[in-house]
Formats: sequence, C-alpha cells, structure tokens
Amino acid sequence: MEFHRLRWLRALLRASLRLDLTFRASWFLDLFGRLVQFAVTVLFFELLYAGRPAIGGVPWEDMLVLLGTYQCMRTLSDTVFSATNRICAKVEEGTLDYDLLKPVGARLLASVGRIRTTRLIEMIAGLFLVLRGMNSVPGRQAGPGNWAAFGLLVLLGAWIKYCLVFILNCSSFWIIETYGLYSLFDQVFDLARYPITVFRGFWRILFSYVMPVTLVANLPVMALIESPGTGLILPAVLHALAWYLAGNGLWKVALRRYSGASA
Repeated sequence: MEFHRLRWLRALLRASLRLDLTFRASWFLDLFGRLVQFAVTVLFFELLYAGRPAIGGVPWEDMLVLLGTYQCMRTLSDTVFSATNRICAKVEEGTLDYDLLKPVGARLLASVGRIRTTRLIEMIAGLFLVLRGMNSVPGRQAGPGNWAAFGLLVLLGAWIKYCLVFILNCSSFWIIETYGLYSLFDQVFDLARYPITVFRGFWRILFSYVMPVTLVANLPVMALIESPGTGLILPAVLHALAWYLAGNGLWKVALRRYSGASA
C-alpha cells in the first residue's frame, strides 16, 4: 500500500509540473499576483512599525522572521494539501465516490491534489525573509540545532493547519456549503502573522491552546532566536497528533453518513 501511495504522489508531481509548463502565461501571472500580495503584507507591517524599534516587545528584525516563517508554513500546507477545500464540492456533486473506490487512502486522495509550483516559489520568498531577519541583527547566529528545530516546527505547523482545514471541510457532510466557513477560518488563521505577545487573557488562551493559530508560526521563530527544546517542540507535536486524530475520527463518522452519487 505504501508503494502505491509513493508512486501515486510521484505521478501527481510530474502531472502538476507538466500542467504548469503547458500554461506558462497563467503560471507567471499567478506567481506575480502571489508575490505582490506577499510584498503588500510585508509593506503593511513595515508601515505599522513606522520607525518604531519594537511593537509588543518584538523588534522589526524578529517580525521579518515571523512573516517569513508564516509564509513558509502556510504555502507548504496549501501546496501539499491543495485538494482539501474540494471536499465540499465532491460531497455536493457525489464525486467523492471516485476517491473511495481507488486503492489509495480516501483521506489522502481527498486532501492531496495538484501541486502548484508557484506556491513553492512563495515558500522560497518566505525563507529569504527569514534569512534577512536573522542576518539583520549583528552577532545573531543560529546553529544547526536551531535550524533543525525550525524546520521540524514549520512542518508541524503546516500539518496542524491542514488538519484544521480538513476538519472544517468534513463538516460539509452535514452543512454542504462550507465556503463561507473557510473564508472566516482563513481570516482567523492570518492571526498567525502576529507575535504571540500581542494577545492577552482569553484571546491568548483561545488562539494558543484551544485553536493553535498563533503557535504554528511563533514556535519556529522561537526555535531560531532562542534555544530549541522540548518546551517548544512538544506542544506542536501534541497539537499535530490531537488534531489529526480528531480529523480522522470525524472523517470516519462522516463517511458513514455519506450516501454517494447513487442516492
């Protein structure tokens, strides 16, 4: 079964690359639009600082690292699990049947779709911003352990985002139209671009522990700037495991409710 999955993923990547190379004009326009959007986001925060050395105890250099980290984490999740938002349409149209009948895990097929290479370039732009923020502080050095913890936490953050989106889309088995809910979630998830120190009281508990929006980007930054350890990695691992199991349980319940196109 694992061999079939790897072969399917390899074929999917080749097909995605061929499709991107076929429609080059669309590829460049998509890339240009996404990079402009990323640049506008950075400009917004630069204007927010407006010469201030720090906001909420976070200097501009650390803010650059946070913005770049958020970009890496988000684009990685959206690139690999691009089909997750299609679950709603598949349930509505009854085309989820095709995923259920194939010899690959149905959840994998419902989650992984076309790999858009423009998003991968966005991730490179985010990594460039991380390096710029790290190198802007004289004497700041991140060792191999810091970068290893950073990479692991970015992967965990991307996985957590996918699990949250997957759970949201699983509600389409009951609600059908979940596009509005996803738009709301997308706006809430953008809070990950802000330092965790700007949240206080109830909001900090909500967006750090109940719904780990702020943790997914802030923990990798802490791993780069501070000394990485289990205090940073363990919460991300626990959240990644808990949200995966929650999504898996909801998926199994939802499939029992699903009647397919034949209904």
